[in-house]
Amino acid sequence: MSVEGDWAERVRRIASECDQRTVGHQLVERLSFDLFIAVEEVAGWQEFQRVLTARFTQRGWAFRGHGIANWRLETALERACLENVEFENKEFPDSPSVVPMGVLPHTYERDLLLAFQRRAHHYISNPPNDEDVLDWLALMQHHGVPTRLLDWTLSPYVALYFALENSRPNADCAVWAINTDWLSEKARQKSLHDPRFPTDPHERAHNEYLNRNLYHPGNPNVVVVANPIRMNERVAAQQGVFLCDLSQVGTFTITLQQMFMPIPPPSPVIWKFVIKTAERVRFVRELNRMNINGASLFPGLDGFARSLKLNLQVDIDERLQLHGLKKTNRSNG
Repeated sequence: MSVEGDWAERVRRIASECDQRTVGHQLVERLSFDLFIAVEEVAGWQEFQRVLTARFTQRGWAFRGHGIANWRLETALERACLENVEFENKEFPDSPSVVPMGVLPHTYERDLLLAFQRRAHHYISNPPNDEDVLDWLALMQHHGVPTRLLDWTLSPYVALYFALENSRPNADCAVWAINTDWLSEKARQKSLHDPRFPTDPHERAHNEYLNRNLYHPGNPNVVVVANPIRMNERVAAQQGVFLCDLSQVGTFTITLQQMFMPIPPPSPVIWKFVIKTAERVRFVRELNRMNINGASLFPGLDGFARSLKLNLQVDIDERLQLHGLKKTNRSNG
């Protein structure tokens, strides 16, 4: 059976068994997200090009690179709150990840936002207006504060660069793809009876809705595209786009799972392409020919330095391959 056929059969079976994957305010089956994604291995550059041509010729897709293929789709805020945390689910003992409300990520984000707003004017001359919450979260994200925003890009090649830059020897990396048109349609469907949700599809109206309602307890359980009006130079260079979990649960993949219910889409809307790092030299060389490197994606001296670091790693990989040797993982101490 094809990847798409296997995915469709699996997701239809899940949807027929259960149309809701939460119990009260607690999370169940945080680890079951893999059941909802289509996975395909990509061994070389030509195969990567074939995948893009076959599946992503239309607009409406966003991409994200992971240096380790089995890393989850999770925000920095979620990772900070829930990493290595598991709780017994007494009602559903087969569900391994039930999280009490006290550690839900969004219960902390508002405090981080307020603390950042109170001090930011000491460091920047032109901070966002207080009501522009998305702009504040994007600024926090840029400077390393955990938020609910998850960074994506409209370019699969930029996502591939980040996957390769953060990859490790002898471990596959991955490029994720998600259908943003599907996200927008599901958000509209789930918000039909929400008078706050904008009927105007214009981006500014959408942003105004998000700025007013990010912390509203009655938000639909959806992930949406959430781009601030003021994009910094780095995000623009990377063709960046943010995805935002509107729910008050605060875990990206749980909310995505809920969006598949009760009627799943007819074809995969979330892909993970596992990239074999044995081909890293070829991939990085091809991306450099396209001017996709640290210097172009991170304007400034730091970005140029990042590009030199990755090129050094690739040069070493290439030299080792010529001598039939392999690079091994080693701690920096």
